[in-house]
Amino acid sequence: MTGTGTTKWYNVHKGIGFIRPDGSDEDVIVSASTLRAAGLATLAEGQRLEFDAQMGNRGLEAFSIRLA
Repeated sequence: MTGTGTTKWYNVHKGIGFIRPDGSDEDVIVSASTLRAAGLATLAEGQRLEFDAQMGNRGLEAFSIRLA
C-alpha cells in the first residue's frame, strides 16, 4: 500500500508512532528504524507524509516514509 497521511503521534522514547492515512480510519504503525532509514529522528503531530506500508505482526506497518 502506498499513500499519504498525517502523523497522529510519535513517541521518541518508545520508538513508535502512528500515521492516519488520508481517507482511512485504520492507522499505520511507524517505528524508529523506519524513521532512521528515512534520515529522520522524530515526527511532529500533524506532519504530512507519504508512505509505503504492508501488513506486519502488529497490523499495517510503514516500511518507507517521506515528508510530503
